[in-house]
Amino acid sequence: MRRGVLTVAVLALAGCGSSSSPAPVPEGFVRASVSGATFDHPRTWTREEPQPGLVSFYGAAGEGGLPPQVGLGGDVARNELADSVRYHEDQQRIRFPDYRVTADRAASVAGATAAHLIDAQYTMAKPGSKVLVREVNLLVLLPDGRQLDFFVRSPAGDYAGAKLDAVFDSFRVR
Repeated sequence: MRRGVLTVAVLALAGCGSSSSPAPVPEGFVRASVSGATFDHPRTWTREEPQPGLVSFYGAAGEGGLPPQVGLGGDVARNELADSVRYHEDQQRIRFPDYRVTADRAASVAGATAAHLIDAQYTMAKPGSKVLVREVNLLVLLPDGRQLDFFVRSPAGDYAGAKLDAVFDSFRVR
């Protein structure tokens, strides 16, 4: 588990999306193009648009009935990126009292004005169970004044098997 946190943190610092051309799509994955960005996800995942400006894909239910998920939301930036990071973390602490940040740092994304990575864990309660969830968010400020929130999450024990590091690493701004 700890190794996965370090992998994501190092990759974010090295430059998630730092290449001008994306890597080939891994076998069994497809590339999504959403809100001026691209990312790869397993081909079998289901797409949903739960609200305007948010697109997510999710796989089969895992531990506690929770599926792995990737999502991307975006809108006009109304705050400085640091304020958006603080707001995100505050909202998560309200929703999940045991929300714990394991990595919190600036990231480099080609084509972005600024970016910030938050890697965190929290417990999600469902009827009859409590599941430890790992969620990695990449908040990205674009030159056109939009802000994106790219995230991957799943039960912590399912994270590696869901190949969420590969999904996260595939994120690119177009």
